[in-house]
Amino acid sequence: MTETKGKAAVEKLQAEGLDVSYHPLDVTNSDSVQRLAQFIKSEEGKLDILVNNAGVLIDASDSLLDTKIDTLRETIDTNLSGPLLLCQALIPLMREHNYGRVVNVSSGAGQLSEMTGGYPAIEFLKQH
Repeated sequence: MTETKGKAAVEKLQAEGLDVSYHPLDVTNSDSVQRLAQFIKSEEGKLDILVNNAGVLIDASDSLLDTKIDTLRETIDTNLSGPLLLCQALIPLMREHNYGRVVNVSSGAGQLSEMTGGYPAIEFLKQH
């Protein structure tokens, strides 16, 4: 999401009477994640719930063998490393108050029950 879209979403929610704020975040950048943690700590003082919902599908080629390594790295950085970075930075805020929950959201492509093909990792598993 771009900053413009993020701020527009906040304005719409605030117009509905909700108490929300915007802070930019790149889940693949540890400095960005740390800035978010500092923002939450200074503005809110605690964190009750972390919802990991970032995810990308950059290349839907039919074969993992055709996927560019840079595409694979970007996908792993966003879909795997990003949620871990957020947990590492934000769970300590939960621990300070002895309370917190982490919710990891996944698409159908990330569920074992829906491994019907069409994505490089699934095709690789089906071939081996």
